[in-house]
Amino acid sequence: MGGFFRDLKYASRILTKQPGLSSIAITALALGIGFTSIMFSIVYAALLRGLPVEGGERIMHVERTNPSREIESMGVSIHDYLDWQEQQTSFEHLSAYYQGTVNLRGTERPVRYSGAFVTANTFPTIGAQPQLGRLFREDEDEPGAPLAAILSDHVWHDMFGGSRDVLGTVVTVNGEQAEVVGVMPEGFRFPVLQDIWLPLRTNALELERNTGTWLDVFGKLREGVSPDEAMVEFTGIANRLAQSYPEFNEGVLPLMKPFTQEFVGDEAITLLWTMLAVVSLVLLIACVNVANLLLARAALRVKEMGIRTAMGAHRWRIISQMVAEAMVLALVGAALGTVIAWLGVDLFSKAVEGTEPPYWLVFKLDGTILFFIMAVSVAAAVISGTIPALKATGADVTAVLKDESRGTSSLQIGRMSRWLVVGELAMSVGMLVAAGLMTKSIVTLRNFDYGFDHEEVFTARTGLFETDFPTVEERLRFYEDVRQRLTEIPEVTAASVSGSMPGTGSGSTAFAVQGAAYAEDRDYPAARRAIVSPGYFETFGVSLSQGRDFNTGEVAQSDPVAIVNRSFVEKYAAGNPLGMQFRPGRGESQEPWLTVVGVVPDLYMESIGNTDGDPAGFYT
Repeated sequence: MGGFFRDLKYASRILTKQPGLSSIAITALALGIGFTSIMFSIVYAALLRGLPVEGGERIMHVERTNPSREIESMGVSIHDYLDWQEQQTSFEHLSAYYQGTVNLRGTERPVRYSGAFVTANTFPTIGAQPQLGRLFREDEDEPGAPLAAILSDHVWHDMFGGSRDVLGTVVTVNGEQAEVVGVMPEGFRFPVLQDIWLPLRTNALELERNTGTWLDVFGKLREGVSPDEAMVEFTGIANRLAQSYPEFNEGVLPLMKPFTQEFVGDEAITLLWTMLAVVSLVLLIACVNVANLLLARAALRVKEMGIRTAMGAHRWRIISQMVAEAMVLALVGAALGTVIAWLGVDLFSKAVEGTEPPYWLVFKLDGTILFFIMAVSVAAAVISGTIPALKATGADVTAVLKDESRGTSSLQIGRMSRWLVVGELAMSVGMLVAAGLMTKSIVTLRNFDYGFDHEEVFTARTGLFETDFPTVEERLRFYEDVRQRLTEIPEVTAASVSGSMPGTGSGSTAFAVQGAAYAEDRDYPAARRAIVSPGYFETFGVSLSQGRDFNTGEVAQSDPVAIVNRSFVEKYAAGNPLGMQFRPGRGESQEPWLTVVGVVPDLYMESIGNTDGDPAGFYT
C-alpha cells in the first residue's frame, strides 16, 4: 500500500509537468463523473432507495391485474385484501389504505387536507412511530368505532400551534367528530403527501364482493423472502379465489413491485434508466479519450520503460506507476465531479419542488452517492490507465533500445489508437440511440394527446359528505348549482362536473349488450366509464359526432342514457350506435339498461402513460 501511495506522489509530479494534457483529461473525467453521479442520484432516489424507513427496500406494493380483460392494473377490493391477509405468509404485515380529501375543522374555519384512510397496522408495517401520542388501536379500525385521527407535524403546527394539548382534542373530520390521538414526526407524510390519517373502518360484510373503494395494498417482506417467492404465493391465492368466486376473481392476478415504483410510473422508469445509460456512455467516452491521451503520452516514454525493464524493473511495477497517473487524474476529476454533482442535484431538487413529489423522493448526495462516485472514479482510472500501461510495457525491450526514434514506432500506437477511436464511435452511436429513445419518451409525455386542448381548462376538486348532504338528490342539486354559477362568470365559456378527468384513469366496467348471450363471466365485454354532467364535452371543446349531449336534470337512474366514444362504437356497436342498449354489470345486474344517445371522439380515459389499455369507454 505504501508503494502505491509513493506511485501517486510520483504520478502527481509527472502530471504537473504537463498541465495541458492533465487539464484536458481532468475536465473530461470531471464532466463524465459529475453527470453520471447526478443521474444516478436521481435514479437511486426514485427507484432504488425505497421508503426512508428501516428495511424500506423490502416494502412492496401489491395490486391486481386481469390480462384476460385487458386490465393492466387495478386496485384491491376489501374482500381480496382480507383474503390475502388471511392466507399469505410472505409479509410481516399486509396493510391497506386509500387516499382521499379530508375537510378538517378545529376551532376555526375548516381546512382541506390530503388524507389517508388506513388499516390499523399501516404504521407498524413501515416502522413509523409518532412524536406525540400513539398510533391506532386495532379496535379503532372496526366498523362503527368512534373516529380517531393522527395529524402530521405540519397540521399540528398550522392548526394547533404545536401545542402538546392537542392530544384528546375533538375535531370535525368530513362532518364527523374525531379525537386526535397522535402526531407524526416532521417530514413524515406517508404514502405521498398526506397530512392526516384516519382508520379505514370498512365493513366488508355490508359490501358485495368486488365493490366499495379500491385499496392500495402494501407489505414488508419477511427476512429471506424474495419478491419472486411472494409473487408465487400470491398467484396461488389468486387462483384459489378465482375458483371460489369466479364471477369476480376469474382471471385476476397479483401485480407486485417495490412500493416507491408505484408512484413513478412505467414510462418514467424507462426514461430514468435510459438517461442513466446515456450519461454512463458519456463517462465511458471520457475514459476512452483519457486513455487515448495517456497512450499518446506513453508513446514518448517507451524508451524510458525499456531502460527500466532492462535494469530489472518488474513489468507490473511499471504498470502500477502508470495506472497511478490515471488514478491521480480520476481523483482530481472526482473532486470536481462531486462539485458538479452537488450543484446539479441541488438544481434538479429545486426544479421539482413545484411538482409536489412524494415526501420520500429526496434528491441529495448521501453516503451511497459518494460511494458511487468513488467507485466510478476507481473504475475510470482502471479503464483509462490500464490500456496505455499494458501497451507501453508490452513492447520488445531490445527493439526499443535499438530504436532511435524514442520508441514511437515500436509502440505501434496507431493501431491501438484506431481501436480506441472505433470503440469511442461505437459508444457514441449507442449513446445517440439511447438519447433518441429518451427524447422520444420526453416528446411523447410533453405532447401527450388528451383528445382536447387542455391549455384553457381549469379544474378544482370538492368532496361532499353524508352528514351535510344526506341524500343523492341534495348532492346533485349542490353540484348543479355550482355548475350553473360557474357558467354565469363572464370569463367562463363552459363548466361541468365529473367523477374523473381525462388522463386520470376511469374505472373499467363490464357490461352486457341487449340481445347478446354470454356463456361465462369472462365473455362479458368491458369499457371505461365516467360519470359526467351536461356540458362536459363542451367544456373540453369536443363536439359530438352523432346524437346529442345529456340534458340538464337527466339523472342516470331515472333517465338511463349514455354517450359512447368512437372506440366503443368501433368495437361493440356495428352500424348506427344510436338507440343501442347495454347494461353495466354481469349476469343479473341491478343496473338499468342504458340507451346510447350520442357519440364523441375519444377523450383519454386511461391514466397518463398507460398506452396499452383499451380506449373504449362510455359516459353516464
